Amino acid sequence: MPVTYVLLSLCLSLCLSLSLSLSLSLSVSLSLSLSLSLSFIYYFILGRLYNTEVFKTIHNVMLLEDPRDIIIVASAFQPGEAAPFILTVETDNCDFDLTRLPDEGEGTICSEIEGKFTPSCGGQADPMSNPIYTLQISEETELTIHLQYVGILTGGDGIDSVLPYEKESDSGDYPRMVLALTDARLQNRLAESMVSNAPCGVYIRSITLGPGEYRVVALPSHKPLLSYLFRLTVYSFAPLRVFTFGS
Repeated sequence: MPVTYVLLSLCLSLCLSLSLSLSLSLSVSLSLSLSLSLSFIYYFILGRLYNTEVFKTIHNVMLLEDPRDIIIVASAFQPGEAAPFILTVETDNCDFDLTRLPDEGEGTICSEIEGKFTPSCGGQADPMSNPIYTLQISEETELTIHLQYVGILTGGDGIDSVLPYEKESDSGDYPRMVLALTDARLQNRLAESMVSNAPCGVYIRSITLGPGEYRVVALPSHKPLLSYLFRLTVYSFAPLRVFTFGS
């Protein structure tokens, strides 16, 4: 621990022990003992804070001169941890605005449906054997479609929620997947996501569609060996219906 924190703990303990000694009329020996005890306590507390990275979150970053948007992501080291924080940004010679990015789908209408890839899916070699969903749109709207894994069906009602980034899973690797948007006849692909099995899922972002009926196809990259559960989410600015094709 830096000398600064050692001196700070000594100063705090001396001030507190002096005030207690004067108010309680303690002897010199008792005051000294109290001061040493408080020094140890403050030193321990400051050491705990220092070791948990409280004082290690200052980063100097050299940015290019061209104005641009920079995204800052504040995150705990491990998943599932929550704690308050203060984000401070300082610059030497430029003005900037610091604003929170909206949450996914904020300000839109969210439609969700859950499905699964099963061993009966043929992957990209047989698109029609994969989960297909219908989008019914009544007016022109901009929408974003998100496909994300939520777990593995392990048999019966058991669900293993271990996701691709948790390597200790014994459930096997999640297959990569792709999301395709087609016309109602499943003949013309209007948009397609990247191919990935990342925990964040895959997206078709900010596409504008007119009134009508469309199909959304979720395709695994290969024939799955297990049943992989996923969630399909559609964010839109106008009401629409999402349901399983053929239902």
